[in-house]
Amino acid sequence: EPAMKKYDVGLIIPSYGHFDYVESAIRSAFATATSDLCVLLIDDASPDWESAGSSLGDRLKAEYGDRFRSLR
Repeated sequence: EPAMKKYDVGLIIPSYGHFDYVESAIRSAFATATSDLCVLLIDDASPDWESAGSSLGDRLKAEYGDRFRSLR
């Protein structure tokens, strides 16, 4: 497996019960930061992620690639 790229800036966004705000927070971070930003979204198994969470993660991963990661 290839080595992971190192980023100058890492942003960790914890979330529990805030699904409605997570996408705008992530997009805002990428819009205002340098291109050397990596965002790690940590969802603590909140129930609001059950139906739409994985599709959001897939969309953000497709858009931002290696710069976005999620952990549940």
